[in-house]
Amino acid sequence: MSRVLLPHPSTDTKGNVMGKKITLMIVSAVITLFFLAVSASQFWQAYIGQLWKNSTTPTNALIAGWISLILALLGACCLLLIAKSDPTHL
Repeated sequence: MSRVLLPHPSTDTKGNVMGKKITLMIVSAVITLFFLAVSASQFWQAYIGQLWKNSTTPTNALIAGWISLILALLGACCLLLIAKSDPTHL
């Protein structure tokens, strides 16, 4: 005769899964906002560098700004995918 192990009654698996989904969404939102802020800062530095006729600052800042913007868009895509996902498969 085999024993069947049941989960402890005090653990709610659906509540834990929803908590995990919310945690992942918060982390993804923070990462997205961070890269948006870095992108805005780098684009601002590129604009200021062009006004001051600095030769290297605008190019480096533009490259960093575009890369940060791409990472922010990827973070936003992840946020949408987490929001649409089924919480039982996380």
